[in-house]
Amino acid sequence: MGFSDVIFLRFLFELTKVCQCVIIVLVIEMEIKLEDLEKAIKAGGDSWCIQNNDWDAKTKFIYDVKDFNRLEMLCNCALRSNDARQYTYHRWVNFHSSIYCEQLFCKYGAEKVENNKDKEKDIIINGIAYDVKLTVYPNAFINQYDLDIDENKNKMIRWLYKNQSKEGRNHFKNRLFIVCCGNTPEERMKKKTNFSLIEDSIKEWMEKGLQKKIKIEKDNVEYEIYSDIINIK
Repeated sequence: MGFSDVIFLRFLFELTKVCQCVIIVLVIEMEIKLEDLEKAIKAGGDSWCIQNNDWDAKTKFIYDVKDFNRLEMLCNCALRSNDARQYTYHRWVNFHSSIYCEQLFCKYGAEKVENNKDKEKDIIINGIAYDVKLTVYPNAFINQYDLDIDENKNKMIRWLYKNQSKEGRNHFKNRLFIVCCGNTPEERMKKKTNFSLIEDSIKEWMEKGLQKKIKIEKDNVEYEIYSDIINIK
C-alpha cells in the first residue's frame, strides 16, 4: 500500500465520521418536528409535577410517539386528569430533547451507553458514565443563584439531586444537568428546544474537559459523585 493509498483511506475514514454526525441530526429532525415539541411545551403549561411511578407506568407510549397530534390523542384516551396529561407532555418533551442532547455530547467526544433503558447512565466521558438531565431553572431559586459561580452550581446540584427525580428515577450516581435559565417560566421552557444554544454550551463544556466531583449527603449517607451544571442562558 502506497502513501497515497493511506491518505485516501484516511480521507474516507474522516468522511464517514462526518456523515455519521449528519445522519444522526437528520434522523432526529425527521422523527420529531420542532413545532411538535413546542406544542407539547405549551400544552404542558408552566408547572412541572414531581416524578411519579404510577404516571410513568401509564405513559410508556411516549417512547414510540413521534408527533404531537398522536400524543394528544393518547393522553386524552389514557389519562383522566389534566395534571397527568400535562405531566405526560413534559415527559415527552424531556425524553426526545434529552436524546438530542446525548447525541450532541457524542458529537463532541462522548460515547453512548449501549443499554438505552439504563436509568442511571446515558453517556460515557473519559471513562466516566453520566446520566443526562435536561431541566429548567427551578422556581424555588429564581434570581438567587448565578450559575457561572462554582459555589452556586454546587448548591443547585445538591438541591436537584434531593428534589427532582423521585421514586424509580431517584439515584445518587453521576449526572450532568443541562439547566435552561430565563426571566419567565415560558422563556425557560422554550430553551429546552433551542438546540443551537444547547449545542454551543455542550461543545464549550466538552472542550474545557472539567469533570468534577461533589459530595452530597442524604439520610446520614455521604455520596461522592461526578456532576456539573451546563448553564443555558
